[in-house]
Amino acid sequence: MEVFERARALNAILVTADKGFSNVLNYPLGSHAGIIVLRVPNELPTQEVNRQLLRALADLKDENLTGLLVIIDAGRLRLRRPTS
Repeated sequence: MEVFERARALNAILVTADKGFSNVLNYPLGSHAGIIVLRVPNELPTQEVNRQLLRALADLKDENLTGLLVIIDAGRLRLRRPTS
C-alpha cells in the first residue's frame, strides 16, 4: 500500500510485476494516475521483459492512462477503464 500511496502522491504511473495491484477493489479504477501490471513468467530473461514492456508502452503512447489498469501479458495488452 505504501508504494501505491507514494505513486498517487507523485501523480505517477505505477509499473509493477506484482499481480496484487490488478485488484480493482484495493486499487479502484480512476483513483490513480494509472497502474501497469506486467504478467510475464518469472523465468523470462530481463531483456525480454524489458522488450515486452517497451513494446506495450509504444502501443500506449497516444493513450491517456490516468485511472486505467493496464495488464501486459506475453504478447497481449489489456486495458480496464473506469466506468463513467
